[in-house]
Amino acid sequence: MKKRIFILSIIFICFFPIVTKAASVSVSLSCPSSAKASSTVSCTIKATPSGADLKGIQSNIKITGGTYETLSLSSGWTAYSNSSSGFSLGLNSAKTTTVTVGTLKIKMPSSGNAVVSLTNVAGSDSSYATLSGNSPSKTIKVQSSVNTLSSLSISGGTLSPAFNSSTLSYSATINEASITIKATASDSNSKISGTGKKNLNYGKNTISVVVTAEDGSKKTYTLNITRPDNRSTNNNLKSLSVDKGSISFSKDTTTYKVNVDENVTSIKISASIEDTKASFVSGNGPRTVNLNYGDNKIPIKVKAENGSVKTYTITVNRKDIRSKDSSLSSLNIEPEIIKFNSATTTYNATVAYEVETLKISYEVNDSKAKATIKGGEKLVVGNNEITITVTAENQSKTEYKINVTRQKEGERVLNSDSTLKSLKINGKEISLNESLTYTVELDKEDIAVINAITNQETSSISLNNPDKLTSGSIISIKVTAENGSETTYLVSCTLKVEEKSNTGLLIIVALITAVITELINVIIYKTVLSKRK
Repeated sequence: MKKRIFILSIIFICFFPIVTKAASVSVSLSCPSSAKASSTVSCTIKATPSGADLKGIQSNIKITGGTYETLSLSSGWTAYSNSSSGFSLGLNSAKTTTVTVGTLKIKMPSSGNAVVSLTNVAGSDSSYATLSGNSPSKTIKVQSSVNTLSSLSISGGTLSPAFNSSTLSYSATINEASITIKATASDSNSKISGTGKKNLNYGKNTISVVVTAEDGSKKTYTLNITRPDNRSTNNNLKSLSVDKGSISFSKDTTTYKVNVDENVTSIKISASIEDTKASFVSGNGPRTVNLNYGDNKIPIKVKAENGSVKTYTITVNRKDIRSKDSSLSSLNIEPEIIKFNSATTTYNATVAYEVETLKISYEVNDSKAKATIKGGEKLVVGNNEITITVTAENQSKTEYKINVTRQKEGERVLNSDSTLKSLKINGKEISLNESLTYTVELDKEDIAVINAITNQETSSISLNNPDKLTSGSIISIKVTAENGSETTYLVSCTLKVEEKSNTGLLIIVALITAVITELINVIIYKTVLSKRK
């Protein structure tokens, strides 16, 4: 069986001889079809072997209409020669597929075309056998820089000045809602933008027609089109009234004030427009408005035919009889760490490490107020902020803040009591309560002698005592607790009026009276004597 196969193979070879194809190398040249005048362009050279591997390549370079600059070789090539006239190159390792030879850069002429050709191309394989080659050539066109128009016109009017390709600014007056712009480029390779139908606003419209040359350079023609605005500018009200209270309307007066009772929950605004071409701005015309307590600003907006808007504003004040008291009447914390005063809204306190929670209770000063508390549920070591927010009936708010410092384990708690146990001024006892302001009546004295005792021995006292007491003098007593918290007591002084003696004045009056009486007696005596004679 094997012998038969062998004989058939011999016969096949004899009757069908093997045909070999000549080895060659095909070189391609990739360049842009056009480029700007005097610019540098790059052409990529590639080589593809056929029927053999490729180990080397050579070629002449021919450039017409342009100037050779460089030939940069790709990785893997070694140059035996490389200049503007041609190149002879070798590959570090033979290739059997397409390989990039390098990049050829040339400078374009100022006009016309540049032609790049590779001639006398030949290759060699790893056995140094010669590979025939082709002669690729590429033509690169210099792009046009013409970016002017040969014509420009508009529908419904005439441009001023008359069109000239070198004149870039034009104007026209068109009493239409739109125009159509037509333009033709001087160079068919240029592109035009900004033509076609354009909607016009009232007043001045600026439209740009841009011509882009083949090389990318641009020129802009500007059209200033004015559309006259003949629309009405009347945005006045003809009438304006309210169903609660009253206003004295004038179309030139735009602000009004109306007061209503607390039980008025809404007000109806009626209005009419002077010009039939005008309209109310949506949501700002005649309507019924619900009223909040206090000032309610209600705008009435009129839009004229030309779009201008005039706003009339009615401020309706709904009397607010709701309580505005947002204070606490009491605030208790267990363990006790603060001395509460309703006028004081910020407190600082320190607790021992063993205190993990605070029991806080409080009462509002007004039963219509509501209070909420935030914080204090679980104390962390360090700073803890507790906030009690009191909201009055009228929704005004007051925040009471307590900054509680929980000390580290084993750390001593500093006393926070900054209050007085007793206070005497010039021997007069001041009856202390939760208040921090007091009044005392003193005898006339030049200085005040103050005897103040704190509730805690660790607290300190500082005084601000006037040099000389007069009615209205204020004595300031500041108590500072061991932990730095402070409380300041203010005492206003009044002085007793000294009763002056009238004895001297009475003696003088008695003497004057006696002298006058004596004079009268003498006159009467002399008169009687003269009559007797």
